Amino acid sequence: MKQRPGARDGYLLSLDAGTGTLRGALFDLRGRLIRAESRPRRYLPDPSGGSFLLVFDPRAFWTDLCRLIRALIREADIPAESIRAVATTCHRMSFLFLDGKGETVYAGPNLDSRGIFSQADIEEKMGEEIFSITGLWPPLTSALAKLLWFRQEAPAAFAQIRTVLALGDWISRALCGETRSEPTTASGSMFFDIRTRAWSGEVLEAFQLDPSLLPLLAQPGEVIGTVRPHASAATGLCAGTPVVAGGADTQCALLAAGASAAGQVAIVAGTTAPVCCLQDEPFTDPDRRLWTSCHLPADAWILESNCHWAGTVYQWLRDLIASVLGARAGCGQDPYAWMEERASAAPAGSGYTFALLGPALMDARHFHVVRPGLFLFPPPVQPVIAPQVEVGHFVRAALENIAYALRGNLEQLVRLKGSKPDRVAASGGLCASRLLCQIVADCLGVAVEVGSVREGSLLGAAICGAAGARAFDSLQEACSELRCQGQVFEPDPRQRSVYDQGYARWSELYRKIVEI
Repeated sequence: MKQRPGARDGYLLSLDAGTGTLRGALFDLRGRLIRAESRPRRYLPDPSGGSFLLVFDPRAFWTDLCRLIRALIREADIPAESIRAVATTCHRMSFLFLDGKGETVYAGPNLDSRGIFSQADIEEKMGEEIFSITGLWPPLTSALAKLLWFRQEAPAAFAQIRTVLALGDWISRALCGETRSEPTTASGSMFFDIRTRAWSGEVLEAFQLDPSLLPLLAQPGEVIGTVRPHASAATGLCAGTPVVAGGADTQCALLAAGASAAGQVAIVAGTTAPVCCLQDEPFTDPDRRLWTSCHLPADAWILESNCHWAGTVYQWLRDLIASVLGARAGCGQDPYAWMEERASAAPAGSGYTFALLGPALMDARHFHVVRPGLFLFPPPVQPVIAPQVEVGHFVRAALENIAYALRGNLEQLVRLKGSKPDRVAASGGLCASRLLCQIVADCLGVAVEVGSVREGSLLGAAICGAAGARAFDSLQEACSELRCQGQVFEPDPRQRSVYDQGYARWSELYRKIVEI
């Protein structure tokens, strides 16, 4: 690698707008995390609709973002001028619609369900053709479905809309004034042709929508502008700092884990838990169960089987335990550490305790199915015979539930794409649980490599920033140098039969639970 003078000097700022949290981080040019900050996200019911229509206040969001950036610079105790680049990432299905003056007509999260009311229109006009173009199904979460809702239900607001942006694109625009998107984020809009990596004229024509609604495209790692003076005053960043195109959160996390070559498999264990197989072509699932989207390298795509809610459910369990046990749960100890201790004391298989609490086998054709949650454990009516069930059994069962769902989703990918890998990469907040990492390795029967940086999405955005700052010659080189290599969890052969039997039982319960 040709090293430029001073290439490793300075820092990279990453911003991540997730479903539940706004996060930011500073990395150095060796991929080391210097400082991270977070703020909770807040949503409101849309006054124009029911409780399932959610929006957020972009002004409050911008205020939180500015405070977060200022806190990062202050707490890291670095000069703002040492920040070489800023890059963003976000969850893939949060959008803002702007009017001709750049003011917000609509700002909605991926949790906003208004698209369900226009889904039938999309299916009627394009049917399966739109899946072959976009790799995305069902339409309800897309920018297309939400835009059509405005045309049908709020025509006065629709008439004002001039620009459609993903949340990460909007953050970049607020910083530098340039309106751009990039292929990985655009893949979540249902306006994007994953085969050509360009906006789809077929989709726009089918729904008689103006192509000018959609921004120009940049490539991940490309400088799209520089921080403007008013954004500098608000954030503490230096005016003129390069703003670089990042990518969608899942793709950024995959990049941070080193997953960039065809055939590699990676897990992003966060709020949701995508299991992704990298491809060198835009292959789509013939049965429309799985998603296909663009990856950050220009010659790569991902086939995704998503477990959906994972970290969210584990957080719910933490809150439930705290509400039931109160001060007895940890006595001031970090609640997740307390849960980890209890779960580690429980045996593999959790003493025949099973949890079915959220993580699922992806089937995009039945996205609307709401599955009940339950714990199943040995009956306490025969205390001499039945094993004693304690808190640790329930916590471990919740972790094994995630692992079983990951195994089921991996098997879906293997059935479509060939042989089972001998190693998977993993990143995301849930990887802070070393117990979960070992359970996943044991359950999948493959080695699991977990990055040393939990904030995979933020590191992936920083890798894009490093390429844009010209610290490296390419995005691929930046990935090779900055990716977060870490610990490898090898499967324990002694647990194989336990988890094979447990997975078989979990699968049986998973199929039956919808009948309850």
